[in-house]
Amino acid sequence: MYRLFLMFGMIAGLSFTINVLKIPHTIPHLIRPSFDISLPKPANTGVITINKIGKIPATVITAGDSLARGKGSHITNGVLANIGYYLVRRANNTTPGIARYHVIPSLSVDGSSVEQLTKRLKAQNKTLAKIPNLVLLLSFTNRDMKHFVMDAEKVHSTNQLGEFFQLANILHHDSKLYQHSLSSLTQTLADIHSNRVKILGKKLAVMQVGILGLPNESYAPKVQAVLHKYHVTYGEISYVINLFNTDDQKAVVSARSYHSGVTYSFVNLDKLQVTEKTALADLSPDKFHPNSLGYQSLTNYIAQNVLVHQNQKFTVLAKN
Repeated sequence: MYRLFLMFGMIAGLSFTINVLKIPHTIPHLIRPSFDISLPKPANTGVITINKIGKIPATVITAGDSLARGKGSHITNGVLANIGYYLVRRANNTTPGIARYHVIPSLSVDGSSVEQLTKRLKAQNKTLAKIPNLVLLLSFTNRDMKHFVMDAEKVHSTNQLGEFFQLANILHHDSKLYQHSLSSLTQTLADIHSNRVKILGKKLAVMQVGILGLPNESYAPKVQAVLHKYHVTYGEISYVINLFNTDDQKAVVSARSYHSGVTYSFVNLDKLQVTEKTALADLSPDKFHPNSLGYQSLTNYIAQNVLVHQNQKFTVLAKN
Protein backbone atom coordinates (compact mmCIF):
# COMPACT_ATOMS: atom_id res chain seq x y z
CA MET A 1 0.00 0.00 0.00
CA TYR A 2 3.01 2.26 0.58
CA ARG A 3 3.54 2.62 -3.13
CA LEU A 4 -0.12 3.05 -4.08
CA PHE A 5 0.11 6.82 -3.73
CA LEU A 6 2.98 7.19 -6.19
CA MET A 7 0.48 7.87 -8.98
CA PHE A 8 -0.59 11.20 -7.60
CA GLY A 9 2.48 12.94 -8.99
CA MET A 10 1.55 11.90 -12.48
CA ILE A 11 -1.90 13.36 -12.12
CA ALA A 12 -0.64 16.56 -10.52
CA GLY A 13 2.22 17.02 -12.99
CA LEU A 14 2.42 14.84 -16.07
CA SER A 15 5.14 17.00 -17.55
CA PHE A 16 7.44 16.07 -14.65
CA THR A 17 7.09 12.38 -15.50
CA ILE A 18 7.77 13.00 -19.19
CA ASN A 19 10.96 14.82 -18.29
CA VAL A 20 12.04 11.89 -16.10
CA LEU A 21 11.69 9.59 -19.08
CA LYS A 22 14.11 11.80 -21.05
CA ILE A 23 16.90 11.51 -18.46
CA PRO A 24 19.70 9.43 -20.03
CA HIS A 25 21.10 7.94 -16.81
CA THR A 26 19.60 5.21 -14.63
CA ILE A 27 16.20 5.94 -13.09
CA PRO A 28 16.32 5.83 -9.26
CA HIS A 29 15.05 2.63 -7.62
CA LEU A 30 12.11 4.40 -5.94
CA ILE A 31 10.32 7.14 -7.82
CA ARG A 32 8.30 9.40 -5.56
CA PRO A 33 7.23 12.94 -6.50
CA SER A 34 9.22 15.56 -4.62
CA PHE A 35 6.55 18.25 -4.93
CA ASP A 36 3.40 18.76 -2.90
CA ILE A 37 0.28 16.91 -4.03
CA SER A 38 -3.00 18.70 -3.52
CA LEU A 39 -6.54 18.77 -4.80
CA PRO A 40 -9.04 21.43 -3.67
CA LYS A 41 -11.84 20.34 -1.39
CA PRO A 42 -15.09 20.46 -3.38
CA ALA A 43 -17.62 23.00 -2.15
CA ASN A 44 -20.97 22.20 -0.60
CA THR A 45 -23.71 22.45 -3.19
CA GLY A 46 -27.46 23.03 -2.94
CA VAL A 47 -29.87 23.17 0.00
CA ILE A 48 -31.96 20.79 2.08
CA THR A 49 -35.33 22.18 3.12
CA ILE A 50 -37.34 20.49 5.86
CA ASN A 51 -40.93 21.72 5.98
CA LYS A 52 -44.50 20.53 6.15
CA ILE A 53 -46.67 20.10 3.08
CA GLY A 54 -50.06 20.97 4.44
CA LYS A 55 -50.12 18.97 7.65
CA ILE A 56 -47.63 16.36 6.46
CA PRO A 57 -44.16 16.63 8.02
CA ALA A 58 -40.95 15.85 6.15
CA THR A 59 -39.85 12.24 6.49
CA VAL A 60 -36.07 11.91 6.81
CA ILE A 61 -34.49 8.56 5.89
CA THR A 62 -30.78 7.70 5.85
CA ALA A 63 -29.40 5.12 3.46
CA GLY A 64 -26.01 3.67 2.56
CA ASP A 65 -23.16 2.49 4.75
CA SER A 66 -22.23 2.39 8.44
CA LEU A 67 -22.19 6.18 8.70
CA ALA A 68 -25.76 6.28 7.37
CA ARG A 69 -26.79 3.54 9.80
CA GLY A 70 -25.18 5.29 12.76
CA LYS A 71 -22.60 2.67 13.74
CA GLY A 72 -20.83 3.69 16.94
CA SER A 73 -23.73 5.76 18.27
CA HIS A 74 -26.28 4.66 20.88
CA ILE A 75 -29.93 3.69 20.88
CA THR A 76 -32.22 6.64 21.60
CA ASN A 77 -36.01 6.37 21.60
CA GLY A 78 -35.71 2.91 20.10
CA VAL A 79 -33.50 3.90 17.14
CA LEU A 80 -29.78 4.18 16.51
CA ALA A 81 -29.13 7.92 16.74
CA ASN A 82 -27.44 8.95 13.50
CA ILE A 83 -27.22 12.10 11.38
CA GLY A 84 -30.82 11.81 10.19
CA TYR A 85 -32.12 11.34 13.72
CA TYR A 86 -30.24 14.36 15.07
CA LEU A 87 -31.20 16.53 12.09
CA VAL A 88 -34.89 15.77 12.69
CA ARG A 89 -34.52 16.45 16.39
CA ARG A 90 -32.87 19.77 15.65
CA ALA A 91 -35.61 20.70 13.17
CA ASN A 92 -38.36 19.78 15.62
CA ASN A 93 -36.68 21.79 18.38
CA THR A 94 -36.99 24.79 16.09
CA THR A 95 -40.47 24.02 14.75
CA PRO A 96 -42.26 21.18 16.63
CA GLY A 97 -43.71 18.48 14.38
CA ILE A 98 -42.03 19.70 11.20
CA ALA A 99 -40.21 16.41 10.60
CA ARG A 100 -40.07 12.74 11.52
CA TYR A 101 -37.23 10.25 11.32
CA HIS A 102 -38.04 6.93 9.68
CA VAL A 103 -35.89 3.78 9.51
CA ILE A 104 -35.89 1.28 6.66
CA PRO A 105 -33.28 -1.18 8.03
CA SER A 106 -32.32 -2.75 4.70
CA LEU A 107 -31.27 0.62 3.27
CA SER A 108 -28.29 1.11 5.61
CA VAL A 109 -25.80 -1.74 5.75
CA ASP A 110 -22.20 -1.46 6.97
CA GLY A 111 -19.67 -1.34 4.16
CA SER A 112 -22.18 -0.64 1.38
CA SER A 113 -20.85 0.71 -1.91
CA VAL A 114 -22.82 3.02 -4.18
CA GLU A 115 -23.71 0.02 -6.37
CA GLN A 116 -25.09 -1.92 -3.41
CA LEU A 117 -27.06 1.10 -2.23
CA THR A 118 -28.56 1.52 -5.69
CA LYS A 119 -29.76 -2.11 -5.66
CA ARG A 120 -31.34 -1.65 -2.23
CA LEU A 121 -33.09 1.53 -3.31
CA LYS A 122 -34.51 -0.31 -6.33
CA ALA A 123 -35.73 -3.09 -4.03
CA GLN A 124 -37.47 -0.51 -1.82
CA ASN A 125 -38.98 1.45 -4.74
CA LYS A 126 -42.59 0.65 -3.83
CA THR A 127 -42.07 1.53 -0.17
CA LEU A 128 -40.31 4.83 -0.93
CA ALA A 129 -42.94 5.72 -3.51
CA LYS A 130 -45.62 5.82 -0.80
CA ILE A 131 -43.81 8.18 1.60
CA PRO A 132 -44.81 11.82 1.02
CA ASN A 133 -42.45 14.75 1.53
CA LEU A 134 -39.29 12.64 1.50
CA VAL A 135 -35.74 13.64 2.45
CA LEU A 136 -33.05 11.01 1.72
CA LEU A 137 -29.57 11.36 3.24
CA LEU A 138 -27.04 9.12 1.49
CA SER A 139 -23.56 8.01 2.57
CA PHE A 140 -21.59 5.39 0.65
CA THR A 141 -18.14 6.56 -0.50
CA ASN A 142 -15.99 4.77 2.09
CA ARG A 143 -16.46 1.34 0.49
CA ASP A 144 -15.72 2.64 -2.98
CA MET A 145 -12.49 4.25 -1.83
CA LYS A 146 -11.55 0.93 -0.24
CA HIS A 147 -12.05 -0.74 -3.63
CA PHE A 148 -9.36 1.51 -5.04
CA VAL A 149 -6.95 0.66 -2.21
CA MET A 150 -7.55 -3.08 -2.70
CA ASP A 151 -6.96 -2.78 -6.44
CA ALA A 152 -3.77 -0.80 -5.91
CA GLU A 153 -2.40 -3.36 -3.43
CA LYS A 154 -2.49 -5.99 -6.17
CA VAL A 155 0.16 -4.12 -8.13
CA HIS A 156 3.58 -5.70 -7.58
CA SER A 157 6.41 -4.93 -9.94
CA THR A 158 10.20 -4.76 -9.88
CA ASN A 159 9.90 -1.93 -12.38
CA GLN A 160 9.10 1.07 -10.19
CA LEU A 161 8.30 3.33 -13.14
CA GLY A 162 5.93 0.71 -14.57
CA GLU A 163 4.26 0.38 -11.19
CA PHE A 164 3.92 4.16 -11.05
CA PHE A 165 1.91 4.19 -14.27
CA GLN A 166 -0.17 1.15 -13.28
CA LEU A 167 -1.28 2.84 -10.08
CA ALA A 168 -2.11 6.06 -11.88
CA ASN A 169 -4.20 4.06 -14.32
CA ILE A 170 -6.02 2.30 -11.43
CA LEU A 171 -6.92 5.63 -9.87
CA HIS A 172 -8.27 6.93 -13.17
CA HIS A 173 -10.12 3.68 -13.91
CA ASP A 174 -11.73 3.37 -10.47
CA SER A 175 -12.81 7.02 -10.52
CA LYS A 176 -14.48 6.50 -13.89
CA LEU A 177 -16.29 3.40 -12.61
CA TYR A 178 -17.38 5.33 -9.54
CA GLN A 179 -18.75 8.15 -11.70
CA HIS A 180 -20.69 5.62 -13.76
CA SER A 181 -22.12 4.10 -10.57
CA LEU A 182 -23.20 7.56 -9.40
CA SER A 183 -25.03 8.05 -12.69
CA SER A 184 -26.88 4.77 -12.14
CA LEU A 185 -27.79 5.92 -8.63
CA THR A 186 -29.27 9.23 -9.81
CA GLN A 187 -31.21 7.42 -12.55
CA THR A 188 -32.66 5.04 -9.95
CA LEU A 189 -33.66 8.01 -7.79
CA ALA A 190 -35.33 9.65 -10.79
CA ASP A 191 -37.32 6.44 -11.41
CA ILE A 192 -38.39 6.35 -7.75
CA HIS A 193 -39.53 9.95 -7.98
CA SER A 194 -41.52 9.19 -11.13
CA ASN A 195 -43.39 6.45 -9.25
CA ARG A 196 -43.94 8.79 -6.34
CA VAL A 197 -45.63 11.34 -8.58
CA LYS A 198 -47.96 8.64 -9.95
CA ILE A 199 -48.94 7.44 -6.48
CA LEU A 200 -48.84 10.62 -4.38
CA GLY A 201 -49.39 13.37 -6.90
CA LYS A 202 -46.87 16.07 -7.73
CA LYS A 203 -47.40 18.14 -4.58
CA LEU A 204 -46.80 15.37 -2.04
CA ALA A 205 -44.12 13.61 -4.11
CA VAL A 206 -41.51 16.22 -3.20
CA MET A 207 -38.20 14.36 -2.91
CA GLN A 208 -34.87 15.72 -1.72
CA VAL A 209 -31.57 13.84 -1.80
CA GLY A 210 -28.54 14.91 0.20
CA ILE A 211 -25.27 13.12 -0.63
CA LEU A 212 -22.86 13.22 2.27
CA GLY A 213 -19.23 13.42 1.21
CA LEU A 214 -16.51 11.32 2.77
CA PRO A 215 -15.14 12.77 6.02
CA ASN A 216 -11.40 12.79 6.61
CA GLU A 217 -10.75 10.40 9.49
CA SER A 218 -6.96 10.68 9.49
CA TYR A 219 -7.08 11.57 13.19
CA ALA A 220 -8.64 8.20 14.10
CA PRO A 221 -6.15 5.82 15.80
CA LYS A 222 -6.93 2.98 13.39
CA VAL A 223 -6.31 5.22 10.39
CA GLN A 224 -3.21 6.76 11.95
CA ALA A 225 -1.73 3.28 12.41
CA VAL A 226 -2.24 2.45 8.73
CA LEU A 227 -0.80 5.78 7.58
CA HIS A 228 2.26 5.25 9.78
CA LYS A 229 2.76 1.64 8.71
CA TYR A 230 2.76 2.48 5.01
CA HIS A 231 4.40 5.91 5.30
CA VAL A 232 1.36 7.58 3.76
CA THR A 233 1.12 11.32 4.34
CA TYR A 234 -1.95 13.34 5.25
CA GLY A 235 -1.70 15.09 1.90
CA GLU A 236 -1.79 11.82 -0.01
CA ILE A 237 -4.87 10.44 1.75
CA SER A 238 -6.53 13.84 1.44
CA TYR A 239 -5.96 13.73 -2.32
CA VAL A 240 -7.94 10.51 -2.67
CA ILE A 241 -10.72 11.75 -0.37
CA ASN A 242 -11.00 14.99 -2.35
CA LEU A 243 -11.08 13.07 -5.63
CA PHE A 244 -14.04 10.91 -4.58
CA ASN A 245 -15.84 13.85 -2.97
CA THR A 246 -15.37 15.81 -6.19
CA ASP A 247 -16.99 12.94 -8.08
CA ASP A 248 -19.93 13.12 -5.64
CA GLN A 249 -20.29 16.86 -6.14
CA LYS A 250 -20.12 16.57 -9.93
CA ALA A 251 -22.83 13.88 -9.82
CA VAL A 252 -25.08 16.23 -7.85
CA VAL A 253 -24.49 19.11 -10.27
CA SER A 254 -25.16 16.82 -13.22
CA ALA A 255 -28.32 15.34 -11.67
CA ARG A 256 -29.69 18.82 -10.96
CA SER A 257 -29.23 19.79 -14.62
CA TYR A 258 -31.52 16.93 -15.72
CA HIS A 259 -34.53 18.49 -13.96
CA SER A 260 -35.86 15.07 -12.95
CA GLY A 261 -37.94 16.60 -10.16
CA VAL A 262 -35.54 15.46 -7.43
CA THR A 263 -33.79 18.22 -5.47
CA TYR A 264 -30.12 17.36 -4.90
CA SER A 265 -27.46 18.67 -2.55
CA PHE A 266 -23.89 17.69 -1.70
CA VAL A 267 -22.47 18.20 1.79
CA ASN A 268 -18.71 17.82 2.07
CA LEU A 269 -18.14 16.42 5.56
CA ASP A 270 -14.39 16.72 4.99
CA LYS A 271 -14.82 20.47 5.51
CA LEU A 272 -15.72 19.96 9.16
CA GLN A 273 -12.85 21.48 11.14
CA VAL A 274 -12.38 20.48 14.78
CA THR A 275 -9.36 20.09 17.02
CA GLU A 276 -7.74 16.66 17.24
CA LYS A 277 -8.66 16.46 20.92
CA THR A 278 -12.34 17.06 20.12
CA ALA A 279 -12.22 14.65 17.18
CA LEU A 280 -10.79 11.85 19.32
CA ALA A 281 -13.43 12.48 21.99
CA ASP A 282 -16.10 12.08 19.32
CA LEU A 283 -14.97 8.57 18.35
CA SER A 284 -16.70 5.35 19.38
CA PRO A 285 -14.77 2.51 21.12
CA ASP A 286 -13.84 1.04 17.72
CA LYS A 287 -11.56 4.09 17.25
CA PHE A 288 -12.94 4.74 13.78
CA HIS A 289 -16.69 5.46 13.70
CA PRO A 290 -18.22 8.49 15.44
CA ASN A 291 -19.94 8.12 18.79
CA SER A 292 -23.18 9.97 19.55
CA LEU A 293 -21.24 13.19 20.09
CA GLY A 294 -19.52 12.67 16.74
CA TYR A 295 -22.83 12.23 14.93
CA GLN A 296 -24.16 15.36 16.59
CA SER A 297 -21.05 17.22 15.48
CA LEU A 298 -21.55 16.09 11.89
CA THR A 299 -25.21 17.08 12.08
CA ASN A 300 -24.31 20.49 13.46
CA TYR A 301 -21.95 20.99 10.54
CA ILE A 302 -24.67 20.06 8.04
CA ALA A 303 -27.06 22.47 9.73
CA GLN A 304 -24.50 25.15 10.53
CA ASN A 305 -26.52 27.76 8.59
CA VAL A 306 -30.15 27.45 9.63
CA LEU A 307 -32.87 29.87 8.62
CA VAL A 308 -36.38 29.70 10.08
CA HIS A 309 -38.68 31.53 7.69
CA GLN A 310 -42.12 32.91 8.38
CA ASN A 311 -43.60 29.97 6.51
CA GLN A 312 -42.01 27.67 9.11
CA LYS A 313 -39.39 26.07 6.90
CA PHE A 314 -36.21 24.68 8.40
CA THR A 315 -33.59 25.18 5.70
CA VAL A 316 -30.11 23.72 5.79
CA LEU A 317 -27.95 25.84 3.53
CA ALA A 318 -25.04 24.02 1.92
CA LYS A 319 -22.33 26.66 1.85
CA ASN A 320 -18.55 26.58 1.59
